[in-house]
Formats: sequence, structure tokens, C-alpha cells
Amino acid sequence: MNVEILKSAFAGLVLSVSSFANAGLISLTGDGGWVDASSLTKSVNSLSGEFITDVNVWVDFSKCSNTSTGSCDTFNTGGTYDNEIEFSLMYNGINVLLLPRSTFTNSNSGSITEFITFDNQALQTLGTSPESGNFQPTNALNVFNGLSATGSWAFTFTDTTGSDGLEVHRWGVDITTTSVPEPTTLAIFALGIMGLASRRSLLANKK
Repeated sequence: MNVEILKSAFAGLVLSVSSFANAGLISLTGDGGWVDASSLTKSVNSLSGEFITDVNVWVDFSKCSNTSTGSCDTFNTGGTYDNEIEFSLMYNGINVLLLPRSTFTNSNSGSITEFITFDNQALQTLGTSPESGNFQPTNALNVFNGLSATGSWAFTFTDTTGSDGLEVHRWGVDITTTSVPEPTTLAIFALGIMGLASRRSLLANKK
């Protein structure tokens, strides 16, 4: 078969498959818990065999001051945030630090509830005072792009100082997927096939 025809055919295959890839959204919600000078990891499982194109993580949490009751249901005085909390997400052996303990340095007092979404496309970064909204994670979540969405997502939350605990009410992962690999992966595959075809053509011409 003519090499140019092969090139055209595989180029058309790459474009057509990429165009008709079906994007989907997987929303997973995990249980929270209470930590005080300790860490806790919670996991959720995804059974989808599709490929990841984007990942966002959200956390609904409260931080209490001067309490060890096991729940942030009362208002107390004291320093709630002072380099004390850390969030991270692990999947497929890759750990992404979402929020380092050095982020919040403003010692707000009382039981403060926040809802934060970590999104690579967010326009703002977290400041020293906690607030609800969409923010960029410390480490990028696009390291998961291109992986299969089948597996266990583990969210770890840490409180470093005793007597003013951290309560995660719930957390979740929103995963955008596609039914085929990213176009780059398909292009590499197609180029490999074209290279093989070219080699066969050269060998045939030498005979």
C-alpha cells in the first residue's frame, strides 16, 4: 500500500477519534472526620475505565479553637488557624499537596466553616486567611491527566496542634473523563504505525 495513503488514513483516524471522544463527569463524595494534632485519610473508589482529563477537589470543613470535644459545634476564643492544617490527595501512587500547613497564618478565633474547591483553572490562590471559594492547589492536579479513572482516591487531612481541632464534614473529587486517550497519545501511536509502514515499503523497494 502507498505510504502517503497510509499517512492520510492514520491522520484521519486520529482526528476523527479525538473529535468523537465522549467527555464525562465522575463526582465522588467521601466521609470526613475529626483530627486534633493528628492526621486522617479517607478514600473513595471510582469504577470508570475512562481516561482523566481534569480533576477538581472540594472540602467542607471547620476549624475550632480551644476545644477537644470531637466536633466544631461551639464558638470559642483563641487562635484557630496558625500554620496548623494540611490537605493532600493521592491517586495511582501520585501524591498532590493541595494545602500546606504554612498557608493559613491568620489566627482567627471560633468555629469557622469553609467550603474550598481546588481547581487548576481557578483565578485566585489561597491567602493567609481562610475563605470559601475556588482556588488553585499548591501542586497541580493535572498530573493525573491521561490516567485511567479506575482506582482509589485518598484524601488526607492533618491538624498539627492540639486543643483546637479540625473537622472535615465531607470532601469530594470531580473527575472529567474521555472515552479515548488524549490526542497526543493517539498521535504517537499513529506515527509509530506510519514508521513501520515506511520501513516495510523501503525493504520492499530493495528487493
